Amino acid sequence: MKKLKPIGTIVRIKGDKSLLMITGYLKNNKNQPEVVYDYCSSYYPIGLEEEKIILFNDEDIDVVMFIGYQDNTGIDFRKKLLEKYEESKKGQ
Repeated sequence: MKKLKPIGTIVRIKGDKSLLMITGYLKNNKNQPEVVYDYCSSYYPIGLEEEKIILFNDEDIDVVMFIGYQDNTGIDFRKKLLEKYEESKKGQ
């Protein structure tokens, strides 16, 4: 099972020099509701702008620039979130 990076992690994705800050998990694009992306993010240091949310998957990450805050609560949450997501995919 893959592991999700913590909220606040700053990454650079392949083919783009922009820095992105992870702001959420397992989101879909309203134009393709059947496709679920690992992460949603905003440009760093600009922050959240509704019309500029960037969706990407873990394999799209080229470089991790900074790891966001982690504690047991966040680690457990991400693990349970992925477990529930994997279970939901089995029913399809």
